[in-house]
Amino acid sequence: MLIPMKKYIVFIIFCLTAIHGYSQVEKQLDKKMPQKLTKEQKQEKQKAEKVETARLVDKMIQQKKFVLEADYISTQTGRRVIVNGQLNFIRVDSSRIIIQIAPNTVMFGSNGLGGITADGLINKWELKRFGKNQQLYSINLSVYFTRAGYYDIVLTVNPNGSTQAVLSGPDAAKIMFYGRLIDIRKSKVFKGNSI
Repeated sequence: MLIPMKKYIVFIIFCLTAIHGYSQVEKQLDKKMPQKLTKEQKQEKQKAEKVETARLVDKMIQQKKFVLEADYISTQTGRRVIVNGQLNFIRVDSSRIIIQIAPNTVMFGSNGLGGITADGLINKWELKRFGKNQQLYSINLSVYFTRAGYYDIVLTVNPNGSTQAVLSGPDAAKIMFYGRLIDIRKSKVFKGNSI
């Protein structure tokens, strides 16, 4: 009887080991499932955020109330300069526009910030949609500044708010702004003295 008892004990130990091993595999599978759900949830959240951002960008453009806060400014030579978006911006509020350039390297300027600030009126507003699914915007503006004359501005806006603006004046010089569109109520730009 001693021999069969050893067989039972070995069999019971084997069964317990197998059950324990199976439960470990089950726990690992359970741990992976929430990660996949979390990944899918993250993707859904990102997709919803993109849709909401595109809706807000469209609303700002349609209402003509936004601020392009520049991260970079470049001239027609192509030299890009990193700038402060609170000091370098294009602000559109219905038929009014403010353009301010205050590079970090200049210490003196007519606006008190080392650059130029100009207030003006928008004479022409042309909005076109283009690209795949008509998701990109092209805004052509003709602007009159009391002391600076007429300027043309072309803004190209992505649905995520990233924007490029080309400002060209009567002397054929061009300045490019690269940045993001911000809701006019959420923007924290600092306006200097206008020319």
